[in-house]
Amino acid sequence: MITNIFVSKLLFAAQIVIAEILCTVYLQKKSGYGWRLVLFVLGSLVVAAVFPAFDFESKAANFAYSCFLFFALFAVTVFLLKFIYHESWTNVFFCAVAAYTAQHLSYQLSNILTTLLSGGSAQIFGMYDYTAVDFSAFGTEQILYGLLNLLCYFVVYNVVFIVFGSKIKRSEKLKIRSLYALFLATAGLIADIVLNSGFIYLGSSQSLVNNVILYCSNSLGCILLLVVQYGLIQTGNLENELAFVKKMWDQEKRQYETFKENIDIINTKCHDMRYQIRRIGQNSNISGETISEIENAINLYDTMINTGNDVLDTILTEKNLRCLKNRINFTCIADGVNIGFMKDIDIYALFGNVMDNAIEAVVKIPDEEKRIIGFTLHRKGEFVSIEVNNTFEGSIDFENGLPRTTNANRDYHGYGVKSIRMITEKYGGNLTIKAEDGIYNLFLLIPIGEEN
Repeated sequence: MITNIFVSKLLFAAQIVIAEILCTVYLQKKSGYGWRLVLFVLGSLVVAAVFPAFDFESKAANFAYSCFLFFALFAVTVFLLKFIYHESWTNVFFCAVAAYTAQHLSYQLSNILTTLLSGGSAQIFGMYDYTAVDFSAFGTEQILYGLLNLLCYFVVYNVVFIVFGSKIKRSEKLKIRSLYALFLATAGLIADIVLNSGFIYLGSSQSLVNNVILYCSNSLGCILLLVVQYGLIQTGNLENELAFVKKMWDQEKRQYETFKENIDIINTKCHDMRYQIRRIGQNSNISGETISEIENAINLYDTMINTGNDVLDTILTEKNLRCLKNRINFTCIADGVNIGFMKDIDIYALFGNVMDNAIEAVVKIPDEEKRIIGFTLHRKGEFVSIEVNNTFEGSIDFENGLPRTTNANRDYHGYGVKSIRMITEKYGGNLTIKAEDGIYNLFLLIPIGEEN
């Protein structure tokens, strides 16, 4: 005999499985994902089918066992999810809780619609009794309720997939750092489900208004829980980006120190070589023109830019050498004294990324005569104005005011501009980027603070 509770178990398992697949589709999959996924679906449905369902005489006993039944089925799906994804238990559980929340929200929305249409209690409540399914009773009204139920699940699941899926996809690796917030979201979901079950098994007949208010309250609770879980993903992504940017700064600091030592050595050696060449030229038959050519070659490695700020001098000198190597026309007008209030590592990270982005764009231009970069830094009232212009080819797409990286691997690129914005905002400044008519313009306006 097929009972209503038997059908309800299978439907619940199917709904949870679909929601969990949508919420975990972008997680790191284990090898053989296809057959693992099939076993996950079949295993969940089989467990739901064979899981015992008892009809107790006491309403309280039925209420307690119903909660246990559905939580147990959910727990089974969580363990099976770990079988198909190469993720931590925290990540798997987080996605499963989000899926269960989406399932429960869909269920509550179905309650609202069927209650309003029937003018009484939700029609799907009848699925939780232990009587045999009466297939002969299925008519137009039951089909309508079924279609509304499917519509609610379809809409909610799609929204959750778009929101959660996009956030997980952009993340290098899903990391849920706040276990306390995850615990609260889980506790809130459990409380919502238990209260709903209590209403089904223990509640007495209520008015239409009261029923709708209850279902709306439960729906709102689910939405708030999804917002909390969405915030956990967003916070984790931001923390990952911040950690990556800080790692970049540490690397840039080491690169700066190494290059500064190298540039000092190069300048010393170039000075000595010019002296030795002049002596050789005076004591040999080498023509003055040849001596001049050799000195010009040496000058390429002794092109020290002087702005009045040692750190900025080192950065621009390094980037100028890269420009010379790549046949880029680089012009610089800068008064580095105006950025004396900034920390050395911030100066290197900020201007290093600004110049690296410009060089990376310009070097892609086939016509060497069109490879142009302009750099200006000067004081404008109580602000320091920094502007970098460079030519580029192709198109640039913007997202949240910042250009999207053109690199295929976006997990490790695009952080240069974010680093520029973070440092600019750290000093209370503004970043503006425009790209039109083949000219990329980056403009920074930073208030001049006290020197550290």
